[in-house]
Amino acid sequence: MLVGYSAAMTTTLKAPDITPGYPSKGAKLGPAWAEAWRLLRRSHGEFLDGWELATKVTKDVDLQPVTVVAVIRRAANAGLLEREQRPVTVKILDREGTRKRMFYRISADQS
Repeated sequence: MLVGYSAAMTTTLKAPDITPGYPSKGAKLGPAWAEAWRLLRRSHGEFLDGWELATKVTKDVDLQPVTVVAVIRRAANAGLLEREQRPVTVKILDREGTRKRMFYRISADQS
């Protein structure tokens, strides 16, 4: 846990909507967003890779990870999440390379 960061311990249990009813009322997106919020809460203030988070919460539902990434990005734009860009190593076919990905955590303002 980061020094001076306590939002993860006091955040709301229910995933907040970005706009009234969105994304919570979506039959597939609502549960995926709720699970993403739960995993972000459980990270105790640590940043999570947005792509990996989206891939994890869409594993068992009929949604593409890019759909959840878009919701996560909108949540960050709305101030619900903080984000930072980090380099990650990726492997495509037989080659490794570095690219930047966005990492997210619940905003301290959500405490």
